[in-house]
Amino acid sequence: MASSISLASLSGTAALSTVIHPILPIVASAIDGGRQILIMHLSDDRTKVIRDEVLIQARIAPNMTFHPTRPFLATSSGQLDRTLEFGPGHYSRSSNVTIYQLSADGKSESRPIATLKGHDSPVTATSFCPDDSDDSLKIATGDNEGDIHLWNIHCSVGSVECVSFFGSPFFMSECSISTYLISSIHWLNQTTLVASHWNGYAKIIQYSESEKRFVVLPFFRTGTGILTCTGGHPSGDFFVTGGSGREDGTIQVWSTKSLQPICTLGSISSEIISMEYDATLGLIIVGCVKEVVIVRISPAGDALHVLSKSALHRRYVTTVAVHTVDTADGVET
Repeated sequence: MASSISLASLSGTAALSTVIHPILPIVASAIDGGRQILIMHLSDDRTKVIRDEVLIQARIAPNMTFHPTRPFLATSSGQLDRTLEFGPGHYSRSSNVTIYQLSADGKSESRPIATLKGHDSPVTATSFCPDDSDDSLKIATGDNEGDIHLWNIHCSVGSVECVSFFGSPFFMSECSISTYLISSIHWLNQTTLVASHWNGYAKIIQYSESEKRFVVLPFFRTGTGILTCTGGHPSGDFFVTGGSGREDGTIQVWSTKSLQPICTLGSISSEIISMEYDATLGLIIVGCVKEVVIVRISPAGDALHVLSKSALHRRYVTTVAVHTVDTADGVET
C-alpha cells in the first residue's frame, strides 16, 4: 500500500471557518455566519460526503479545533464584530467553549459532552492534548486578553475541572492589552505546550514533576512581529512558529530546551495566516494571502526550504490541513 497525500486548503472569513480532522474522515464548517456547525462525514478516500449533520450553536462559533486522534471537536462561542479586519479584536463579548463527541464512522449523532466556562473574554485558541485516555480529555484554551486555562474533562460523566490558570500578568509588562491575544496554542507532548501571542512573544508551559503542576518558562520573542501559529515535533525537542512582520512572512524552528532559533526561513510570502506542521511527512503547509506555500523541514529541524507555491485563493487562506490515506491499489492521488 502506498500513502497518498491530499492537501485541503479552505479560504474564508472569520465568520466562516472550516477544520479538517488530521486522521478521521471528518470535516467541520461554521455556516450561517457561525451560528451552526456543519459536520461532514467523508468516505475513506475523502472523495465524497457519506453523511452530514448540523449542530446548532447558542452563539457565533468562529473557532473550531479537532482532537488530533479522537472524534472530538471544540468550538468557542462568541460574537463577531464585522466592522473589524482580520486580526486581534475581531471577536467581541464573552465566550465559552463547547466540546462535542462525534461519530467516528458517521453512523450516530454527534452530541455535546461539556461546556467550559471561565474566560472573561472571547476564546481565540484551543488545543487538545494528544493523550490516549479513553474516558478523559485535556484541553488548553486561550483568550483575547491573554488568559490561558488548562482543563480536564471526564467524558462519561461530563464533569469539567480547570486544573491550571495563567493570567495576562504572565506577559511582558511593556505589552499593551490589545497585544495580549493568544493567537495559537499547541501541545508538543502530554506535558509541554507552547502558546504564541499576537505581539510576537511566545511562552512554554510545562508540567513540573517536582512541583506537581504546570509552570510557565521564561518568555521569548520571535522577532517576526505578528505571531499567528505554532506546531511542534512529537519528540518535544523543537517546535515551529509562523508569523509576519512588515509584510514579510517568516517561519522559525526553535529548540524547546534553549528557546533559541535553530533555523529561519524568511520572505516566504507577504503574510502568514495559518500553518500545519506534519512531522511524519516532514512538511509545513502555510496558508498566506491568496496562496498556499509548502515547505520541507529536515528531521532535525535544522533546515527549511520552499517546495512550491500555489496562488489559488482570492483572499486569506485561514485553514490548511494534511491528510494521508492508504489506497488499495497503491496509487497516489
